[in-house]
Amino acid sequence: KIKVKNKKFYKGEEVADICVKSITKLNSINCPPKFNSSAIDEFLIIFLVAAKAYGVSKFKDLGEMNKKESKRLDLGVKFLRLIGIRVDRLENDINIHGNPNLKLSKEFEMTTLACASTGNLAGSVAAHGAKGGLETVVFIPKNLEKEKIISAGVYNPKIVSVDGTYDDVNRICTILAEEKEGGAFANINMRPFYSEGSKTLGYEIVEQLGWEAPDNIICPGGSGSLFTKVWKGISEFEKLGFIENINTKMHIAQAEGCSPIINAIDNNNDFIEPVIPETIAKSIAIGNPADGLNSVNLVNKTNGTGTSVSENEIIQGIRLLAETEGIFTETAGGVVIASLIKLSRQNKLPSDEKTVCLITGNGLKTPDVVSNIKTFDIDSKSSNLDEILSKV
Repeated sequence: KIKVKNKKFYKGEEVADICVKSITKLNSINCPPKFNSSAIDEFLIIFLVAAKAYGVSKFKDLGEMNKKESKRLDLGVKFLRLIGIRVDRLENDINIHGNPNLKLSKEFEMTTLACASTGNLAGSVAAHGAKGGLETVVFIPKNLEKEKIISAGVYNPKIVSVDGTYDDVNRICTILAEEKEGGAFANINMRPFYSEGSKTLGYEIVEQLGWEAPDNIICPGGSGSLFTKVWKGISEFEKLGFIENINTKMHIAQAEGCSPIINAIDNNNDFIEPVIPETIAKSIAIGNPADGLNSVNLVNKTNGTGTSVSENEIIQGIRLLAETEGIFTETAGGVVIASLIKLSRQNKLPSDEKTVCLITGNGLKTPDVVSNIKTFDIDSKSSNLDEILSKV
């Protein structure tokens, strides 16, 4: 229940109704058809900010707001960050969704923003730390790709390199989170808020599909947090009445060199047996996944699948997505596309079903895996037109 200015308490369904009515009035986003109304309420500014955060084009210019509206907008920003909805677009990869920790760390009087990361979260935390003026420390495996180190280091955090796997990094950070006073570790002692942020991806999937849930979602599996929270976001929209009759099958994808979740699915285990990662897909190379068992249960609950793919298949997936869709993804995205190919060949994705593939990182962070590029050389002094044409 949420209390608003007029002292009345609204149930969750009523709050949702009010919110979408407010957005519909301003034509800010494509709202569910069942909520076509012109009502306005106290949640107007909060959801105006939400609409702006999602890159909405038809949005009231912030410059048109008066002082009263601006104050309400500030409150809206605080509220959105508190519940995990992204507001700032400081990084273009998926961990921006899972990072409401800047505001929360200040609310809890934390002085240092930190994380254990395989790369993407490091960049997101470093960006937010720089924006918020907090001391920022990111812990990474020593063998992390230099591009990911650069993308975090440009924000000038303290970067601590650990000679070991991500699981070693996570273990050290877990100890530090307990011992270091004022330390807000995004994915450890702040993990409930971090993981809640991931569910907004589920919201966006439904909205962008015209307020329908897809038949299938293929998601890369590292810790398993994104996989489980995307489902939570979609399920919440069903509870709010935005969509009906979810029949989405959740498919998790991992690299063969680090597939503890897939191993548990294939062996019908009710536990996760940790592994030592050895794969080019370093962003999801987590040998002891925190949400591993939850991921296994979700696969079984939704009649989904778990798929592991080889290193060569990952590279082929990266190239295929680039060549056919013009999207250059990092290795985790290659795992997803390779899994899509494998599931299609196994007839587990009927052609009449709608399948969403989650591409969670930019290929510029792992360019070395596809660096074997063929070029056609031409002598700059050549005047032989036929020779030049033969090369192009």
